Amino acid sequence: MARVRKPAKTGTARPVHERLLDAACDVFAERGYRGASVEELAARAKTTKPTLYAHFGDKQRLYAACLNTQAERLSESLFDTYDKAAGLPLDEQVHADMLAFYDYAAAHPGGFRLLFDDRAEESPHPVRGELLRSITARVAERVTAVATAHDRRIDSATSGMLADILVGIAVHGARYALRVHPDDLGRAGALASSFATAGLRHLDPALLDSHS
Repeated sequence: MARVRKPAKTGTARPVHERLLDAACDVFAERGYRGASVEELAARAKTTKPTLYAHFGDKQRLYAACLNTQAERLSESLFDTYDKAAGLPLDEQVHADMLAFYDYAAAHPGGFRLLFDDRAEESPHPVRGELLRSITARVAERVTAVATAHDRRIDSATSGMLADILVGIAVHGARYALRVHPDDLGRAGALASSFATAGLRHLDPALLDSHS
């Protein structure tokens, strides 16, 4: 399973590094990579351009550090929920998994936008693909585990496809809700959970059978 790379350590005092990074992430989330100037990044962090360069090297590396940090935070939050919800009934697992995604978007809207907003496409970075692959792989494992617990055979291609659909509901649904109903992501998460659970419960069992 793909792992999200952690930001490289710089040896700088961590609280200062985090403050600069969090401020930069907010600007990138608001302006996009191209729209965020180094001057604005420094001003938001209440520091100077030389200080930013000393910590991160240049704008591109600062952007990469933001992406890595946000990806690591999201994956750790989701995977912790997955571990705690393992073994619960299907509807409770889906509910917990979906709400974890939407709750993260509500608590960290800037970080979520940085990872998944439409403007993220203007500056492609491999960490986004790694993040989605790692999340999808974990969800596929959970789909297989649930099917097995209900004595259903399912091949890896089918579990992978279902996982990709579920992750898509989480990503695109939360992105839409964050843009249109930013103060009601809990309801949006519950709606996504209900939709996903209904879909999984009404799958044709014949479509799940392994062909290998």
